[in-house]
Amino acid sequence: HRHADALVELNKATVQSLYGIKAVHIFSREKSILNEIKSKLKRALIETKRLHFWQHLILPFNESMGILLIGVS
Repeated sequence: HRHADALVELNKATVQSLYGIKAVHIFSREKSILNEIKSKLKRALIETKRLHFWQHLILPFNESMGILLIGVS
């Protein structure tokens, strides 16, 4: 859920920046917009890493539990 929220925020900020690119240049907000997008991208990266960690942990855990249960039987 947090992963999807982070990606939605990143996409929303990117689209808003692209639509408002003329205003961004007129008011010289390039650095602040880039920093905002960079922070949203960093959040999306953290959430992606967290999601991949848990996804890749489940299969080995299930296999270990199966072996353990067979060994205990």
